[in-house]
Amino acid sequence: MIYPYVGQYTEAIKLAEQSPEDYFATTTTLRSVFGADGNPVMTITY
Repeated sequence: MIYPYVGQYTEAIKLAEQSPEDYFATTTTLRSVFGADGNPVMTITY
């Protein structure tokens, strides 16, 4: 099985931030978090 590269995940998250209704239709509480460099950062929220 071939998995996407980390850069491909990063680009997908950036695109989703521009139009979240197209990407996160079923997860309305999901929020993207970006660092100072403009790239998504991984966080855990409970």
